[in-house]
Amino acid sequence: MKKNLKLLSILLFISFFSSCSKDEINQNSELLGVWERSDHSANSTNTYRLVFGPNNTGLRIHSNVFDSGEVISVATSFDWNLNDNKVRLSENDIFEDIYLINSDGKQVLSTEDDLLLDKVSNDYSPYY
Repeated sequence: MKKNLKLLSILLFISFFSSCSKDEINQNSELLGVWERSDHSANSTNTYRLVFGPNNTGLRIHSNVFDSGEVISVATSFDWNLNDNKVRLSENDIFEDIYLINSDGKQVLSTEDDLLLDKVSNDYSPYY
């Protein structure tokens, strides 16, 4: 009887901790990939892209492509943390931005309701 009780306790302990980690893994895998927004003006296209990669690392890429063919692009790295529907970005251990994932599956910068990012790819490998 004691063996059965110990075995049951061990199984409950393992199942409790393994179930918590699966939720976090699934949530992170939904975030991994490329999210972007593009704005078009009379003579250029401005693209803001967030790439969420492995080990909670990412890239923030701003690029302008002008009708003349000139391209200006800047990339910076960041670390990310996902908790529920809040994505926190930080650079050099300094808190930067919070994005919220809305009911439409888009990321919204918490300080600007009109900055929506769509997920355009699950494949982050071209950036790593």
